[in-house]
Amino acid sequence: MKKIVLYILLFINVLFCIGFLIVGYSYRLNPIDHPLLSVSGLTFPFWIVAVLCWLVFWVCVWEKWMYLFVSLATLLIGYAPIHKYVPMTPNKIEADKSLTVISYNMGLLKSDSTEAEIAEYMSQTNCDILCLQEANISPKMVRELSRFMRYYKHDTPEGNSLYCFSRYPIVKEELIPYEAKTNASICYYIKYKGKVIRVINNHFECTRIGLTDRMEMRANIKGALDDESKMAALKRVYNALKQSAQRRAPQAEAVAKFVGEKPEKTIVVGDFNDTPISYTHYVFDRIMTDCYAKGGILTGHSYEFGAIKVRIDHAFCSDDFIVERCQVDRKARFSDHFPLITNLNLQ
Repeated sequence: MKKIVLYILLFINVLFCIGFLIVGYSYRLNPIDHPLLSVSGLTFPFWIVAVLCWLVFWVCVWEKWMYLFVSLATLLIGYAPIHKYVPMTPNKIEADKSLTVISYNMGLLKSDSTEAEIAEYMSQTNCDILCLQEANISPKMVRELSRFMRYYKHDTPEGNSLYCFSRYPIVKEELIPYEAKTNASICYYIKYKGKVIRVINNHFECTRIGLTDRMEMRANIKGALDDESKMAALKRVYNALKQSAQRRAPQAEAVAKFVGEKPEKTIVVGDFNDTPISYTHYVFDRIMTDCYAKGGILTGHSYEFGAIKVRIDHAFCSDDFIVERCQVDRKARFSDHFPLITNLNLQ
């Protein structure tokens, strides 16, 4: 009997390991063709914890050391998505020599946050290039930021305000064409150390989960909804996630194609509205360096809403740059997002 129970537990362990690998590598699949798997990437932290729990279970509970190799092998095979999601890269920065690039979504400013505080914060970061998304800021804040970053561009394609402030001259800008109603990607050509670098500021398709849906998600987590309400809420959330992922895919592909035509001296930042385990992230990861995976540590969530904490703001760079550090500053609680700060050295 004990042996039968052991084999049943091992079988369940194997199922969890298979689920971990399917979800972990789901980012390679286009959400247009595989909508369910594209959404499943959001559950990746659960699968990491589950596989680790099985590993601990075999060591501490059953004391079956040979069975823990199932989980160990799974973690080794799944190293790539684990490193994407939870990198463990030590910081190594020479701040006086690096180019500091900040990406920040200011779409939902908190009621107690003032533009003066935000401008003061930005000035203290020694920021060289500041890319803002959903930045409906006042002329006064523009003047404040322009005191230490005198070059800036403001673009409002279909109502989505994108700003780029820079200590260095912005010699040209270019809208990257793709289908979108309220989202956009702008390429800024900036003169830096005698060379022209490209900085692409992105705001890809939002998930469009309404406030009511978010409140229902929170109630669902707390177990406050009946079964019928739970299913209805989950279906609405799934459809919103699926549709937004399917819209983001061609947007990301359009920017990646633009980058690939002339990949040298290029930095891509912005609010991707997708986690590291996503197709949106993957289309850049396969042609550029993921700055957070190279210079970040732990999950580094850049967005939070209640219990929902995810990294959906990203930075990538071409091989011309060395990533010194990439971090999310969660002390800057001005918006529902946190600033993503990347330090780079141009080779």
